[in-house]
Amino acid sequence: MLNILGWNINQKGDETPSWIYGEIKKKIATGEADIIVLTEFYKNKNHRDTLVEPLEKDGYVVFLDPRPRKNKIRQVLIAIRNNLIKNETIKIHILDDNEGYLFDINKGYPNYLQVDFSINSIPLSIIGTRIRIGTSSGAEEHKRRQTQFDNFLKSLPIDRHMIIVGDFNIADHYKFKTEDRENWHYIDNYLKSYETLKMSVYTPEIGNSPINSEFKLDHLILSNPHFKNVECYYHPSKKDECEWDFKGANNPDHAMLLAKVDINNPKLPD
Repeated sequence: MLNILGWNINQKGDETPSWIYGEIKKKIATGEADIIVLTEFYKNKNHRDTLVEPLEKDGYVVFLDPRPRKNKIRQVLIAIRNNLIKNETIKIHILDDNEGYLFDINKGYPNYLQVDFSINSIPLSIIGTRIRIGTSSGAEEHKRRQTQFDNFLKSLPIDRHMIIVGDFNIADHYKFKTEDRENWHYIDNYLKSYETLKMSVYTPEIGNSPINSEFKLDHLILSNPHFKNVECYYHPSKKDECEWDFKGANNPDHAMLLAKVDINNPKLPD
């Protein structure tokens, strides 16, 4: 069983609040975080002190985009429990997510980080991603997101077992105008794109993310038929159960996406 924690931590200021790792550590203590994927991660002045070094001290190998961050362009952090990747050959892959294409609807890339390794000779890719949002609305905005999504799909290593955690900024009941649906419709475009690649999308039945919205924007995507016994849930599952100030500046406004999955056949390290 692999335990996965995905969280959009909404970082954009100079300092990452120290309590964020306190919330992650609670899930580490309960065994709910073999793999950690943080989206909207930002290389601010204290990210190593508040996230990277604490994760390493608690037994994780931390992977970051090797490029420096750029203004308004956030990245992805992936942390994997070190006994899962001990003595393994590891490769990371990135996309052009910080080259200034945010406002180009024809050349957009999502935030993206991919870590390749193996568990008992089974090739596994952990991918964290986020479809970015521009400043416009309507058809132009949906075209921008669709371009990013298309580039995301083209990047996927379809010959490997894939665990993808991300903020896709699309939900099963997203309320678009009729004229925009052809570019960004949940069933006709989003889900069918995964079906073509033999992948499945999982979102929790209860709760929303962002916490103060009606949508489920953070998704777990798994390649078929490599995984089984999938459980997926949000923490917190309700807004009034949230213990942190999700409206505060530089505070996460999304719930954590927590999941449990079994890989078909392999015996996982202890």
